Amino acid sequence: MNCKKIISAIIAVSAFAGAVPINSLADETVTHTVTVLDFDGNVMEKIQVEDGKDADLSSVDTSSLESHPDVYTQQGFNCWSRSAENITEDIDIQALWKKMTISLDGVPARTEYFAKSGKVVLDGLKVSITADRQTPELDENGNFSVEREELDITSSCKASVTELSEAFASGTSAEVSIYPIGSSKPIFTYDINYFSSLGDANADGYIDSVDASYVLSVYAKLSAMQDVPMTETKKKCCDVTRDGILDSNDASLILNFYAVSATSQNPNWESFLYKNV
Repeated sequence: MNCKKIISAIIAVSAFAGAVPINSLADETVTHTVTVLDFDGNVMEKIQVEDGKDADLSSVDTSSLESHPDVYTQQGFNCWSRSAENITEDIDIQALWKKMTISLDGVPARTEYFAKSGKVVLDGLKVSITADRQTPELDENGNFSVEREELDITSSCKASVTELSEAFASGTSAEVSIYPIGSSKPIFTYDINYFSSLGDANADGYIDSVDASYVLSVYAKLSAMQDVPMTETKKKCCDVTRDGILDSNDASLILNFYAVSATSQNPNWESFLYKNV
């Protein structure tokens, strides 16, 4: 072998050793960045994902997004703004929220009672939960659309006191608080009062025909445009219908109550009044 052949062989071997195989370029791993954003668009986490693979979002602490904007509103994670499957490019995925708000839509109508037995009446109370949820769909302004659902939870609310005997055990007034289910904070608090002199127009401690006659006489004078001086307590005693007017209806109810009293022991204005009005 001559020198030229030896040199040519060495060059060929060197060139082969330094060459990059074509298939080695195809073996390089391609990755993409998935940027996870919170409700306000702030970066929570960045996840590297191989091309065509799914991003694993299970490591993202969505519980950190929970908050209470106010006493009766809770905000938390609802869903992601887009799919994390088959990632082929750098993308952003945003957390979308849900808000649950408890609202007081109606209050109990009864605040005055005429007996110390029976239950606290919550008629008129209305409490609801409004659930607002962001969805991945965009509205006409390019914002995430919001779905709303309202649920009446009145029947699930509890009062701090339910029996009148408990409420008026030590006085003629009591405070009642209404609690939504699962809540330790009341949605509404109000006062109830016990009035023992209903129908006792002449304040002698008895309810009889004399009281009915007195109310009729007052009604006659008022109808004749005569002035009848009366204290607020006296008016409350006479206005048994609680409509703000002294008339024959009040006198009639007092007479009926007196008649029931003759045949029943300890008649109750609560049951009598709301049965007959």
